[in-house]
Amino acid sequence: MTSHYPDYIPRHRLEAGPLTFGASASFGTGNRIVAPGVAEQHLRIGVIHGDPREFRLDIEPGCKVFLNENEVVRHAIVRPGDRVRIGDSLTYRAEKGGLRYDSTPDGLRLVLRGVAVSREGKTIFRN
Repeated sequence: MTSHYPDYIPRHRLEAGPLTFGASASFGTGNRIVAPGVAEQHLRIGVIHGDPREFRLDIEPGCKVFLNENEVVRHAIVRPGDRVRIGDSLTYRAEKGGLRYDSTPDGLRLVLRGVAVSREGKTIFRN
């Protein structure tokens, strides 16, 4: 699978200890995120009290991180099923024991009913 995030890996396991994510080359493969809006040291995430179902998210000041589309200013608790967006577009889904890269995060769904589209007075589409 190819990605325009060259160092991404699909899963990050947190049992071995907390992970730090960012654009710094010192992070190496997996934790290095080269993407729009990602700072050198962007965030740190780790298991709380050895429970693989809860993670503590610590964000560096001025960095953008969203939990379920709500911006997190400094700290947050992450649970399985939560979406963590790092920077402008890179999204992970929390699952027991870690994070999974979400290549197709939930987005806006537009449903139109009873719509007619016309051009120059002529209907070209109706549902």
